Amino acid sequence: ILFTSLIISVPFGSHIFAVSIGFMTIYPFLILVGILTILGFFHIRLISSKIEIFFLLFLLFWLLYAIGLSFISGFNEDAIIDIRSLLMMCLTSWVIIWTKSKLGNIRWQSVLGFSLKIVFFLLLFFSLFEFVSGIHFEGSFTNQMLLDSSGSINYAPIFLYDNANNVVAHMLICSALILLLEKNLKSKPIFIAFLLIVDLFIAVITSARIGTFISVTSIILTILNYAPSIYSWAKAELNRSKVIYIVITIVVMLLVFFKTDKYYGPYWVNQTEVVQSETVNVESPTGTEIVEVKTAPNKPLTKTEAENMNNDSLRLNYNSFKIRYGLLQNGIAFFRESNYLGIGPGQFRVKHKNGEIDYYTKTNISPHAYIIEVLAQFGALITALLLFLMCLLIYSNWKMNKDDKFKFGIFIISLLLFVAASFLPSGFLILEFNWIFVATLVGVSSNNKKRNGA
Repeated sequence: ILFTSLIISVPFGSHIFAVSIGFMTIYPFLILVGILTILGFFHIRLISSKIEIFFLLFLLFWLLYAIGLSFISGFNEDAIIDIRSLLMMCLTSWVIIWTKSKLGNIRWQSVLGFSLKIVFFLLLFFSLFEFVSGIHFEGSFTNQMLLDSSGSINYAPIFLYDNANNVVAHMLICSALILLLEKNLKSKPIFIAFLLIVDLFIAVITSARIGTFISVTSIILTILNYAPSIYSWAKAELNRSKVIYIVITIVVMLLVFFKTDKYYGPYWVNQTEVVQSETVNVESPTGTEIVEVKTAPNKPLTKTEAENMNNDSLRLNYNSFKIRYGLLQNGIAFFRESNYLGIGPGQFRVKHKNGEIDYYTKTNISPHAYIIEVLAQFGALITALLLFLMCLLIYSNWKMNKDDKFKFGIFIISLLLFVAASFLPSGFLILEFNWIFVATLVGVSSNNKKRNGA
């Protein structure tokens, strides 16, 4: 019951039933992690998998390394936030690993999978409600809507996160976990299709391009994964005339859709398309000129270049790709200036707040990419160990499922969904589902000799 309650509380985080006790805030997820962490120490001897032990020791080393860096970079508020996130990742991962050892692999996967399905449908319900009604939980996101023109942003689900990208990230990781844990998945193509199509739908209505691309890629890979079964079925059930009818039907459907003019209502209008015909003032060598927004800069700008630009032009036309490129370049610069050791937890945000950057990123101060978040702040060693862990898990899973290519294919698809999710939120280290996913990935990729649930 405690374990199920813990997983169901993940998407809510500290947004509901939170109580401040002065020096910290307590909330259901934190309390449950604390209780289960203590209970886990009575079952520590059950853990025997080398991969699980390596994973837990790596997380402990990462935490200690981050604390050590903070003595150099400073224990400011942002550093404390990241150290707290690493501590919570350690504790949550410990809970995931020891409960698997206690319950046994089969029971553990069943309980965890059931809990995640509840979470998935909760997120789906609120996403559909927000999309249909345009009603959201109030926050800075909804306040911004009052300032901007109407567009798809008004219907994008944000749930409690105040950011549509966070909803997509949660949906992608949740569906990835369900795919990893579901039994007899090959016999459930409709179930797989439902999860991936929901992911695609949520990514589209939130204008999450990375999420849309990976969702489409995952659907294609799933179809390829089923290719042998589809071929066998088609060979047995379809004759030439049926194939011709199917092809003609699909062609007609595509022609009707692509060859007719369409009206796109406010659900599907991007915010930038609404304002692209406006004019703004742009500084030029000959003075101030009034130009259309579409003629404003179409390339990423350095901080110096941005300081010479008109603010209205940058606000309306400086898109997310340019911002992410700037964050990427700044992160690489931080990595190099730290002599590849990392600038320290939370310092990516601190440096952007202080203007110690090369590239302009508007008001965005967080990495928006997990790999850059880790590389810039924790350096080459932690990044290399994290990538080594992922490679080790891929190899271990392939070894376990070398006679079941379909299952290994689902593992790769789940990993792709996770990678896509890691590029969506402003910061990924702080995300509870990040802690859950990596620990679960370790759990399904390792065997426990003392208790395997068989």
